[in-house]
Amino acid sequence: MRNVLTALDVGTSKVCALVAESLPEGGGATVLGFGVAPCTGLRKGVVVNIEATVEAIRAAVAEAEKTSGVRVGDFHPFPLCAPRKSRTD
Repeated sequence: MRNVLTALDVGTSKVCALVAESLPEGGGATVLGFGVAPCTGLRKGVVVNIEATVEAIRAAVAEAEKTSGVRVGDFHPFPLCAPRKSRTD
């Protein structure tokens, strides 16, 4: 049985999707495929156009599926960091 891993990075300018396979015995992972799509639905990390964002995610995932030969069931996105704020005193 394959242990397939997925990653999704939704950024201000592009969406990246990655499909990898975990190697046995803690041997790391090997990339099976990836997809990249331009994203116009975010500004400064905030969704301003949900339809454009969803379309970019779909396009990146479709490309990752095509290049990996693996059908992706789902991604489990989570925020890696909060939007940056500057402070002046």
